Amino acid sequence: MDPDDAREFVASNHRAVLVTRRPGGGLQTSPVLVGVDGEGKLVISTREGAYKTRNLRRDPTAVLCVFSDGFFGRWMQIEGTAQIVSLPAAMDGLVDYYRRISGEHPDWDEYRRAMQQQQWVLVRVSIDKVGPTRAGWAATEVCDYRTAPGPNRTSTQGAAGHAGVSQARRRCCEELFCSWRCWSL
Repeated sequence: MDPDDAREFVASNHRAVLVTRRPGGGLQTSPVLVGVDGEGKLVISTREGAYKTRNLRRDPTAVLCVFSDGFFGRWMQIEGTAQIVSLPAAMDGLVDYYRRISGEHPDWDEYRRAMQQQQWVLVRVSIDKVGPTRAGWAATEVCDYRTAPGPNRTSTQGAAGHAGVSQARRRCCEELFCSWRCWSL
């Protein structure tokens, strides 16, 4: 995958987990909504006093795990360098961020007031590295392990699909109870 593939994916998949580095070296994770701005940078909005903002001001290294709304579908890891844009310079970017993710706000004056009062900032992240990526649970090949005959299973349907199922996949099916059918990795 290259940066353009990542931009295309993020433009339609906004859910992510942002990883930053704490002062002592540990990791801080934050669920975020992420978009792509007009210059191709990834953008996140947050508050000036948030841990992620303080962490990124100290160490601008940012890692995002962006995933589809289906969660177990496609996902990708994106590494980059963050730039924090504070108000008042951030306002146009915050409006653009909202529009790209949520569409038009019913009252832009109210939105701008809230951004000012709550001291929101815009985090712009370069795309320095993309990967790994994964199709995850959304792959099209379906495993029929649960419906295949075997020990402690009484069904006689789906025996043909059972032979190629890995031990790891069988454990997953048994532990997560994936609707009697689980998606192949």
